[in-house]
Amino acid sequence: MWQLRTAIQKNPALMEARSLLMQIYAEQAQWAELKVLAQDTLTLAPDDVAARNYLATSQNPPDPIAAAAQLAASQPTPENYLNLSLLYHRAGRYPECIETAKKALRLKPDYAEAYNNIAAAYEDTQQWDQAITAAQHALQLKPDFQLARNNLAYSQAQKNRGKGR
Repeated sequence: MWQLRTAIQKNPALMEARSLLMQIYAEQAQWAELKVLAQDTLTLAPDDVAARNYLATSQNPPDPIAAAAQLAASQPTPENYLNLSLLYHRAGRYPECIETAKKALRLKPDYAEAYNNIAAAYEDTQQWDQAITAAQHALQLKPDFQLARNNLAYSQAQKNRGKGR
């Protein structure tokens, strides 16, 4: 992206670079950057239909989960699935969080962060054994992963608390 920004700085009328950079901003949900670039492009080319569409999108961005799901469907990378999994978790959609993290693991079996997302989702549904197992997998892959270590400790404490009742 820096190459495109540099090209635009050196030659502001380079519409191909502007168009590609707007596309990238839209794909990565960088709405503020997209808005600025689209507005700037429209000052140079007021009839640029793509820039108008990108400006409209930046002012009324799509749902982040829908956008991330579309990105994961069009570019099924472990990272895109992990990002979608995190968004599902933040939205309280725990089964989708787990399933999407598992998709990331199918592409990258040693993805500690995906196991950690699974652990966090199981924690939020109070499925302590599954949370512990997932956090342990994350730590086997990445022993210094503090977030997974915290999730493991929390799940173990919650499980032990339940046994004492």
